[in-house]
Amino acid sequence: MMNIDDYERDAFSDITNFIAQEIYVLAVRKSFPLEFNLIMQLTNNIKEEFNFVKDDFNETTTYEYIVETLINSIVTEGDNDSLLEKVNYHLDNIYPYYEDEHLNHITNLRNRIIESLGKIIKKNSGFQININHLYPPYVLCLNNDYLSALVYYYGKEYIPTEIKTKEGRKISFTNAPYELRKRYSYSNCRTRLIQHEVNTPKGTLKKTLINNGLTMDFTGDQEYLIQEIFLLDFLPDSETVSFTDELRVSINTSIPLDDLEVDKILAIIRCEISSLQRDNKHGKYLLAESLNDLEKASNIPDIKNHDMINLKELHKSHVPELTTFYQAKNYLCGLVILYRNLFIHKYDGTSLEDLFSDFSEELTEVIKIDNSKFTPVTISRGYNKIKKIFINQINSLCDDNKEPASFL
Repeated sequence: MMNIDDYERDAFSDITNFIAQEIYVLAVRKSFPLEFNLIMQLTNNIKEEFNFVKDDFNETTTYEYIVETLINSIVTEGDNDSLLEKVNYHLDNIYPYYEDEHLNHITNLRNRIIESLGKIIKKNSGFQININHLYPPYVLCLNNDYLSALVYYYGKEYIPTEIKTKEGRKISFTNAPYELRKRYSYSNCRTRLIQHEVNTPKGTLKKTLINNGLTMDFTGDQEYLIQEIFLLDFLPDSETVSFTDELRVSINTSIPLDDLEVDKILAIIRCEISSLQRDNKHGKYLLAESLNDLEKASNIPDIKNHDMINLKELHKSHVPELTTFYQAKNYLCGLVILYRNLFIHKYDGTSLEDLFSDFSEELTEVIKIDNSKFTPVTISRGYNKIKKIFINQINSLCDDNKEPASFL
């Protein structure tokens, strides 16, 4: 169970990733306005083509998946066969083919999706964008609200609250008011599995469970195997089982590594070992023909992995000089001002000093946040930090033919 400190650490990793992500989004929007607008137009066209998925069939999740998958594939000039495979895989999982006449609408939905998919691919076959993508292109379409993110994070709304109701006490969770996408990354560590396959015997406990059910007498020291039988019941049966014999690891040391990179590599290796040993263990379960076989399989150790919070801390984005809660608060203020200065008040003559003052007043009077933490001076500090990172981001995105960013 997570404690308050766990929630704090988890939220800090998320907000760090959010700040890094949105600096990238603003940098792309500012440096590549033509390309950004083309992506927005593509997004609108795709949404219009697939509106029937949510309007006629009320399938919002599938609609969002298709739109995002299409945008990421078309903008990065992905392989069409791979795109079709992804969409078909999603459809097969969500909408398997039915013979029931009452479920013909599922078949109709599938057919219309595939038909529209072909239209979009054909129409945008020559789509080309000259951007060094650091994130999946759909990140530019998220339209996250920076003020909402600030209120959520500063108010610590990520910490669950207890609510008293007539039925008793309930725990209430508040989801973050923003979306994150995983940054493209390069790892100095490469892994490869060496595997072999084993044919599944006909008389396994798993096949007995499927065909006839399982009736067995357990001795006193074997009663714990009952829970292993339940686990076996949930494992999918297969004609063959794959086992990993070797994990081969290659680490690029031609570039100097720092402590953080080494920690990431060790975490990757541990995750791989944990995963492959779990899969090998489950493979032994599927081959078990007796309780003794099942007992031997159950004795294979489970390799503990890093908990999710530690993994998120290891792999969170690097944002210079961002290490504390209050620094994150200031950076979020800086994001709000940066966005407003670039895209809301670009031509109306509003000075930065007025933006700092107006935002301070907005936070204290409208949103009722403590004035002492959001003075114009404090907000300006956050803005100056964000501005510096933003300019560096633009300069790293632009090629040699473009002028360095010097417009702020």
